[in-house]
Amino acid sequence: GAAGATRLRVGYVSADFGDHPLTHLTRGLFALHDRSRLEVFCYSLRQSDRSAPRAAVESAAEHFVDVSSSDSAAIAARIAADGIHVCVDLNGFTSGARTELFALRPSPLQVGMLGFPGSSGGAFLDYLATDAVASPPQLEHLYSEALLRLPPSYLVTDHAQTLLHCGILPPAAVSAAWLRGGGGGGAGGGD
Repeated sequence: GAAGATRLRVGYVSADFGDHPLTHLTRGLFALHDRSRLEVFCYSLRQSDRSAPRAAVESAAEHFVDVSSSDSAAIAARIAADGIHVCVDLNGFTSGARTELFALRPSPLQVGMLGFPGSSGGAFLDYLATDAVASPPQLEHLYSEALLRLPPSYLVTDHAQTLLHCGILPPAAVSAAWLRGGGGGGAGGGD
């Protein structure tokens, strides 16, 4: 890009930045963004549970904002004031979500991702990050969002957490298959 060009500002909104499956899946994601092109914001809808996963997201995101004590209108105003270009709803219709803040359109582009793999049914999300299994092509007409299909799966996985951490696979198996992206050599899993 041109010298002095503004980086794309991406904001992730979630009630699950803590010891929650969503954070276990995404905690490596926030540090992997190309910081020369993207500026990462995380907006937490819940107070800190003081867990290691929460701390990992807080340190990985360039900007981590606890908005748990604010109402939805104030959160939407904060997102707009931060100049977020793309706002990602990591909750959808799940516990602790503030879906109404997306109806206030705090950013020009809004995407549903991960927490709820179904349609919002509203006009407030432009895209839904999904895959062909969660959102079969023959049912695309039932979605209010444009579908952004991610191959092979919409599920994000923290690359730093492997099955080896659980004591399941020997190091050779991890390095030979999983870390290479081969998935263990099953159907569709080869190189």
